[in-house]
Amino acid sequence: MSAARLAVAALERRVVADGALAQRLVEAYDRMLARQEALRQQLAAAELRLRSFRRAAARLAVVLRADAIDAYISSAGTAPGVVALTGPASSSPAAAAYAGAAANEISELTAAYRLDEHRVAAAGERVRRQVAAAEASLVQLSVDRNKADSAIGRDDALLAGARGELKVALVAAAARQAQVEGAAELAMSHASRFPASLVAAAELPSGATGSATGLYENPLRGLAALTPERIDQGVDFSAFGPIYALGDAIVLSTVNGGWPAGTYISYRLIDGPAAGLVVYAAEDIDPLVRAGQSVTSSTVLGLAYEGPNGFETGWAYAGSGESMGRVAGQFSGANSTVFGANFSALLV
Repeated sequence: MSAARLAVAALERRVVADGALAQRLVEAYDRMLARQEALRQQLAAAELRLRSFRRAAARLAVVLRADAIDAYISSAGTAPGVVALTGPASSSPAAAAYAGAAANEISELTAAYRLDEHRVAAAGERVRRQVAAAEASLVQLSVDRNKADSAIGRDDALLAGARGELKVALVAAAARQAQVEGAAELAMSHASRFPASLVAAAELPSGATGSATGLYENPLRGLAALTPERIDQGVDFSAFGPIYALGDAIVLSTVNGGWPAGTYISYRLIDGPAAGLVVYAAEDIDPLVRAGQSVTSSTVLGLAYEGPNGFETGWAYAGSGESMGRVAGQFSGANSTVFGANFSALLV
């Protein structure tokens, strides 16, 4: 149960983390969109400036040429001056001087224009590269955001499933605990009646079985060298020989790898004061019955042998392969339990 709770808590933390990541990606995406728009506006402004520079340069060239001609005409004062300007440079030193000054001014202005044009073009290229980078970043951000959204969707589904499983497990655990407590109460309520039943069974004529009266017989009556060892989740003994059923019953199982030597014979009593409860005999026993078989107090369940573990018998929890003491949380490995003491009283 604690593992299920931890899984749910881990999924909740994961959903929160993925949600925070998605939020950061959305914010980054929005910032990149704003930057892209600003860069596009800068690019448009740069291209507008470049076109303006080119138009201004064209107008300047026309104005300079007109001013130069006016200056030449004014300085000459007469038509021959115009002729001097339009003639060979050697024929008019003044014309050559004016022409040189005008050419220098035009060259300087042209150079300044071309420098500005280059700067505007370079700025435009930088802005275009930034726009391209922004568009690429937007594409990647969009992919990352979609992945984050998908991850959140998957996490939400997993979390819902885990919470549902946890709820089912809690309900099952509560039902199981109620069943354990109910079985424990049933076993304890019958405890005071077991000794009288055993006395009555001991007075039965030879050869009589428990099925005739609903009473029980000592399941350990045929064992040799029977030595009690301890009371824990059941009652431990060392001995060898046949082990009988306590009374009329149905065999539920004969093996369980979780027990020493792998033998775990469990059977449900069908009559008598403990009808409905399940008994087990486990460890160093060779089974002689099978699951589903009907047995009586005269049926030999198996042969105990002198192995390293001895054998153990007591109250079992339904067909789970566990003792009532363990399922009820009373047994921690070597301690006595109420269920073990109760079954020992029954045997006595």
